[in-house]
Amino acid sequence: MAATGPTNEERLREAGVIVADQLEPTQAAMVEGLTPEEVEVIVAVKKRIDETDRVLGWSPESGDMRPSVRAFMPP
Repeated sequence: MAATGPTNEERLREAGVIVADQLEPTQAAMVEGLTPEEVEVIVAVKKRIDETDRVLGWSPESGDMRPSVRAFMPP
């Protein structure tokens, strides 16, 4: 039997996209329904957001909202 790679959920957790301890069944089904290409896009966007926040001086320890998230929120 051929070895399989990580599940979509595992890949998104490794990338820091999913941080919840457990997903609701509907969320888990949506995540597992993603194509490999969709997962790669999500991971790539997460990396760019992390880099932008790093350049802006944000850190998780600050307790502040991420600048990249704040930029997409309504005024």
